[in-house]
Amino acid sequence: MNAINFFKRSLIFLGLGWLLFAIAGGLLVYFYQDQLVSRFVTEANKRIETPIQTEKIKASWWKKFPNVSIVLSNVIIDGSLPGPGDTLATAENIYCTFNAWQLLRGNWIVDEIHMNNGKLFLVQSELGDNNYTIVNRANSKQDSSSGFKLEKIELTDVAVTYLDLFRNQEYQLKVHDMAASLASDAGLYQIGLDGDITSESIRIASRVYFEDKPLTVGALLSYHQPQKQ
Repeated sequence: MNAINFFKRSLIFLGLGWLLFAIAGGLLVYFYQDQLVSRFVTEANKRIETPIQTEKIKASWWKKFPNVSIVLSNVIIDGSLPGPGDTLATAENIYCTFNAWQLLRGNWIVDEIHMNNGKLFLVQSELGDNNYTIVNRANSKQDSSSGFKLEKIELTDVAVTYLDLFRNQEYQLKVHDMAASLASDAGLYQIGLDGDITSESIRIASRVYFEDKPLTVGALLSYHQPQKQ
C-alpha cells in the first residue's frame, strides 16, 4: 500500500511539475515574443545568405511543445544561384525549434526544422553549382551559443524536385511524412531518411523510372561537400 501511495504522489508531483513548466514557458514566450522574434531574425540574417520572405512570423510555445518554436507563415526562400527566379522553397508553415532549457541558458540554437504544405526545388547547374548552398559557413562557426545545428528536419506534404543538369537527371517526389537526421564533420554530411513518399517520376538521361510509385524510404546518405559526391 505504501508503494502504491508513493507512486500516486510521484505522479501528482510529476504532473504538477509539467504544469508549472508549461505555464512558465507560455508566460516567457508571451512576454518576450518580440525579443524572441527579433533575435531569431538577427541570427538568421547572419547565417543565411539568400533572402527569406514571410507573411507572418511569431514565437510559439504550444505548436512544438515542449520546444519553443519560431513560426514562419507563407514562406518563400530564394536559392543561391545568380539571377532572378531562383526559388529554393515555398511553404505554408516552417517551424524552427529551440530546446527550451538551452534557450533559458542563453543558447539560441535551432535544432529542428519542420516544414509543411510546401515545395522544394533543388538544382545543380551544368557547371556543378547548386541553389541550396545558402548557409554562410564563416558566420556559422563564430559563435557556438547561437545559430543552426540541425539534428532533425521533418517534411509533411512537400513536393520535392531535384534537377541535376550536370548529370542530366531529374527527380520529382511527393513527400507525405519524412524525417531527416543530420550530422556533419569537416564537409562530410551524414543524412538519415525515414518516411513515406510517392515517386512521381525519376528521369535519368532520356529514361523515366518509378512513375507514380508509393515508396517507404529508410536510408543513410553520405555527401562530401568539397568533392560534391
